[in-house]
Amino acid sequence: TLKNCQQSLKRIKDVFHISESILERLNSITIEIKDIGDEIEFLNEKIEVNPARLQLVKQRLDSFYTLQQKHRVSSVAELITLRDELETKLLQIANFDDQIEKQRTQTNELLIKANAFATQLSDKRKKVTEQIQNHIEQQLYDLGMPHAKIRIDINTTELSSTGIDKIEFLFSANKQLSLQNVTKVASGGEMSRLMLSIKTLLAKKGDLPTIIFDEIDSGISGRTANAVASKLKAISKEGQVILVTHLPQIAVQGDHHLLIDKAVEAHQTKVSITKMNFEERVSEIARMIGSGDITELTLMSAKEMLMNAQG
Repeated sequence: TLKNCQQSLKRIKDVFHISESILERLNSITIEIKDIGDEIEFLNEKIEVNPARLQLVKQRLDSFYTLQQKHRVSSVAELITLRDELETKLLQIANFDDQIEKQRTQTNELLIKANAFATQLSDKRKKVTEQIQNHIEQQLYDLGMPHAKIRIDINTTELSSTGIDKIEFLFSANKQLSLQNVTKVASGGEMSRLMLSIKTLLAKKGDLPTIIFDEIDSGISGRTANAVASKLKAISKEGQVILVTHLPQIAVQGDHHLLIDKAVEAHQTKVSITKMNFEERVSEIARMIGSGDITELTLMSAKEMLMNAQG
């Protein structure tokens, strides 16, 4: 087609002079197209056509898209990660017996160590049992229980997180009563004093930087309350003591006095905590002495108690 155009332009160039420039441009285009054709032919000769390879690539791509949909991933990297995880799991299954044996060996070794530690712990417990018993009995004596007896029985049992010992506290408040499990025979007041006796020992060992007593005065009054107050004051010298109490004898011993009050507002219970100064403490102690009633006598008694307690 280009050659036909060139021939036509040559025939008319003598009478249609403008066609001469068009012919020159057409000649240039013809040369360029020929060069392009030669280059395409050259490139085409270098390309190897492999239908089998093309089919393989197509199959691989189909498999890739199928796996993406099946495992709900969006990239080859995610598929590779998934493949590696599955290979690891398969390897673990293949070596399952070896792993079980390895774990069994490790377990036996750790069990031997645990039993050794538990035995050492048991020996240490048994060495201090009598000392602990004597300490608790002395504390109970100071708290108004001169005939109280405590015995700590240690029996061997299966290994657990606390060792190989089953520990039972046996208690008797009176001479006539035999020692029995403390949870079965101790009254509320006796249990309060018993726990206080145990915690005085823990406080001295420095294991409890803060001790919280929630109504440790339950079931006690009078001279016993004074004895408990003295013990609590002694414990506070070893570390911080936070105490909830309803007894004035104990409340006056605190370095700080916080009043906890509950009130119902708009069908909601609200709790307020107020730190009281000396005068406010006098009024509150007086209220505790008078079971809610504040009189001149209870105020005088409260002030005297506070001043004596604070030195």
